[in-house]
Amino acid sequence: MRTHRVDAAKPGSNEHTLDKARQDDYVLDMRTAPDSARTWLDKPRTTWNIGAGWPDPMEYEIALGEAHDILIHLNEVEATRYLGTP
Repeated sequence: MRTHRVDAAKPGSNEHTLDKARQDDYVLDMRTAPDSARTWLDKPRTTWNIGAGWPDPMEYEIALGEAHDILIHLNEVEATRYLGTP
């Protein structure tokens, strides 16, 4: 297990805009988002994909509203801690 650090979100990326919201942590049900948000959510932009492996060398262009039903934004995350074999 290793710890990785990432730079700040790139201007124009999904994360960069989402980081500007007044609340640090939030959940957005994109299925019921108002039209004003839907316009932004339906445009493809660069985004991070942090899954089971990091660093992921691919840069993804996705429209959040088309790719996902729910968005969970966490302003700050920490590395996991290995708890051992059960």
